[in-house]
Amino acid sequence: MAVGRITEASLVVRGRDWHPQTQLLRVRGEHEIREYELSETAYEVIPLAALTIFALPPPSPAPATAAARIAATPSPTVSPRPTDAELLNAEVAALYTLHQLKADLGEQIEIVRKSNEQIVVRGQVETPQRKRELIAALAGIPFVAAQIQTFDEAMARSVTAPAQATTVPLSVTNNNPAPAAGVNLFERRLARYFAERGGAPPRAVSISRQIAQMANIAFTESSAALSSGWALRRLAERFDTEQDKQLSLEAAARLREVVNHHLTEISARSRNLRRLLEPALVSIAGTSTDAPASPQPAEEGRKARVMRLFKAIEQVQRLSYRLFSSERVFAATAEEAARMMLEALDQLDAACLALEQDNRR
Repeated sequence: MAVGRITEASLVVRGRDWHPQTQLLRVRGEHEIREYELSETAYEVIPLAALTIFALPPPSPAPATAAARIAATPSPTVSPRPTDAELLNAEVAALYTLHQLKADLGEQIEIVRKSNEQIVVRGQVETPQRKRELIAALAGIPFVAAQIQTFDEAMARSVTAPAQATTVPLSVTNNNPAPAAGVNLFERRLARYFAERGGAPPRAVSISRQIAQMANIAFTESSAALSSGWALRRLAERFDTEQDKQLSLEAAARLREVVNHHLTEISARSRNLRRLLEPALVSIAGTSTDAPASPQPAEEGRKARVMRLFKAIEQVQRLSYRLFSSERVFAATAEEAARMMLEALDQLDAACLALEQDNRR
């Protein structure tokens, strides 16, 4: 048996209330059994609140130096969130700055709102010089941050970083190359038109050069109009009439100025196309288009007018390419093709005029 082990234990209690009075313990020693008696000599009943052993110790006073240091530490200041109107005005300011630098005509630049706290201008540009130019111009606008990188920087980052979602270009550009002069029904009739206009016997090489030059200019002018059309469409999709009410006078004036600039550009491109194409188109069609353009509904809103103009520009740009393409036949005769182009130019002018009038209100 192990030394120190209790072999027997007993408790003596008082009969009337079972109050313990004595405890007897028998413990094994090395050579004998030892007996221990624990007896109560006295006891007293007192309230629990008088027992200080169970009370929580009083808190120790904080050192004076710590208190002074805490008192001296200023509480951090939290800048209030900008209001919706402030963010909207900041967005217009950023857009206006980009427009002045012609960064809203096809460059991969977009303006987004981040957590309703900040306006972020992000995207990719061709050169470091262009990147520095845009960042410097945007630097002083409140609530606006620039996240712009070059295509080389984006490429290097994509090589080292895991695959991410592909960046979608801000505008859909026409992927067709500038149309090469080919032989189609319209071109054949156009060659006869140039031959009839010339005084001296025409040379085939000279006529082919004239057709190629007309094709390239038409495609360039219509593509430039489409770039401005995309810029107007993005504006219409971002800013509606309800948001106009939140704009400051300066922001509203800037927004109208941007819209007017794009409309002026589109009108100029349309006039260039008419000077270039209309004499030949009228001659080939046999008559000018006297039919009125589609009526503009009086209740039509600004966004609907912009979309009408955008579709008209798209049609002109598409026909400018297909007139001189030998791969795509879109009209049964040269006369029909010429009439379609004249009608598309009329629709473009009507849609542009309607939006100009709307923007002057």
